[in-house]
Amino acid sequence: MLVLKSTLPFIAIALFLLALVSRQRREALSCFSAAFGWLFFAGYCYFDAAGLFARGEYFDASMAFVFLIFAVTLALLLLITKGEDIIPLFSTATDTRIGADLDRGVISEELKSKFKANRLPAPAPGSVRRIRENEWLLATDEPGAGRGYIAIAGSSSKPGNGKVTISIYKNRRIRDILFTVTKIAFISAVLYFPFAEIPAIGNALIFLTAKLTTLTINQFDCNVYLVPPSYIYTSNSAFHELYKPIEIILACTAIQSMVLFTG
Repeated sequence: MLVLKSTLPFIAIALFLLALVSRQRREALSCFSAAFGWLFFAGYCYFDAAGLFARGEYFDASMAFVFLIFAVTLALLLLITKGEDIIPLFSTATDTRIGADLDRGVISEELKSKFKANRLPAPAPGSVRRIRENEWLLATDEPGAGRGYIAIAGSSSKPGNGKVTISIYKNRRIRDILFTVTKIAFISAVLYFPFAEIPAIGNALIFLTAKLTTLTINQFDCNVYLVPPSYIYTSNSAFHELYKPIEIILACTAIQSMVLFTG
């Protein structure tokens, strides 16, 4: 079981790499590969959570379980979202005159206020472009977003009630965000899991950290020494069995923080 747990993250890394490399040419394969990469990562989180629960480390186990849910959610989104799906921002019911204003290229103050209420930049003057019946495309005044449109789709509700439902979407594909998260996960996994799951590499990092820690402490005349690979004793400990040393573990190396920052 331990071998299986150690193998899962490297399978996930390989699938993430395949997804990122093949995205431009074969998006369906890319989504499938990324989704299964996240599922393999979820499997790793399951084994990790089970081991932590068995050792009574309930907080760390709950965090691993949260990451498991996160990984499964991303996998499902990669499998069910379509290439044209974009991010919904808000939806509101208005009267038909707003649609008539948009047909004339006019953005009413009422519509601007709805953008403001949802903390969105107001549409730029003259930015309205009709796509089809009851559908328009608007640009925003957001700096640097000259090509970042907000799509507005208006669909009439029941005939005769004089209402139009306006739905506003950010013109950024959901898959783009999912692949951005996948890329961050790939970079972080490549930098972390070799240290976490390959003993020789992890022990080398631990020894280096312990050595640097010993040298630093001795600069303050504290007189400690290192027993490789990871135990630090005070110099007056005549018998190691009688004294509990400071043990440097992987978490002491700050590798997790460095990996998250890099990702």
